[in-house]
Amino acid sequence: LHREKDPGIWELSQPDPLSQPELSYLWVVFDELLTDADRKGEIIAVKKVLEVFQKPPFGLREGPAMLFIAHYLLANSDEVAVYEGKAFKPFFGDAEILLLLRRPELFSLRSYKPTGLRSQVIRTYAQVINTDLELTEKIRNQTILSVVAPLTEFIKTLPKYTQTTRSLSANALRLRAAIANARDPQELLYKEIPKALALQPIEGQEPEKGSTVETATFQKNLWTALTELRDAFDKFLAKIKGRFITAMSDEQGNSVPLHVLRNELEKKAMEVLDICFDSSFKTVLFAVASQREDDEAWLYRIASIVMKKRTEHWQDNDLEEWTLRTKDLKDRLNHLFDLKKIVKEDTVIEPGLGLISVTRPD
Repeated sequence: LHREKDPGIWELSQPDPLSQPELSYLWVVFDELLTDADRKGEIIAVKKVLEVFQKPPFGLREGPAMLFIAHYLLANSDEVAVYEGKAFKPFFGDAEILLLLRRPELFSLRSYKPTGLRSQVIRTYAQVINTDLELTEKIRNQTILSVVAPLTEFIKTLPKYTQTTRSLSANALRLRAAIANARDPQELLYKEIPKALALQPIEGQEPEKGSTVETATFQKNLWTALTELRDAFDKFLAKIKGRFITAMSDEQGNSVPLHVLRNELEKKAMEVLDICFDSSFKTVLFAVASQREDDEAWLYRIASIVMKKRTEHWQDNDLEEWTLRTKDLKDRLNHLFDLKKIVKEDTVIEPGLGLISVTRPD
């Protein structure tokens, strides 16, 4: 059952009818159980499959039967969907296999083999996924499950900001919700995603006239929405950067490139570290004075410290607060810098004494 497909490449495979006739027949029976359930539009409980395997003519004990079921599911991972309770499991890994072996009653299965128009739709999904979107490794088999898995993983691994922001197009918002809340792969690909993209659900199995045009529209809308989700956080970071540069501009409103601004702020922060006794602001100053990262990583670390949360956890309304705190950072840094000049030029502060400054509104 574990064969060398190519030199050094092994795979789980179907039993050989000649050398393993008993297991091959068991495999065929499993196929028929799933096909019959799919024909009725139903899922089949693993417990029911197990009961069939335990009865004559097979008479398998539960342990070997469950191992065979796990092997079958791994070998057919692109065509057989696994459900835990009512929840679709897009990935069937070690943890799921272990739970399956211990608690088979929790799991159900369904076979998905698209034909006709639906097969054409699956090809469209595959064409979008196998592009520079970099959702996952490029899929090899154009099946329902090989398409659902990378889409699900894509949504799950988006930054928290992108998972919650409302600053997206209607199509992107609906697509994000459809994939994140998916319960059934077939419903997701043929109904929920087309509806999310403002298109008609794929109801029939056979192509209709004009379906090529509809497929092109579907491909374009899917690509646009996925690209928007992929790029949303980068665009948000650009806004954080823009607000920072604007807030730090001079009195005449002249802004400078980030690397120039960083150089100026680093020098000021280094100058005033020794006269800053506010521990929280001193943490900010240490970040400003840091020379470890590139310019943008430097900025986003400052932003995370100032806002007390990483940028990927920000929400859209945090931009306004960030603008206010950036202006406050600028004012406090400039004020300390002015004080430092006073201390250096005119004042000798004896040990045990401190310099108090009062800031009044202009």
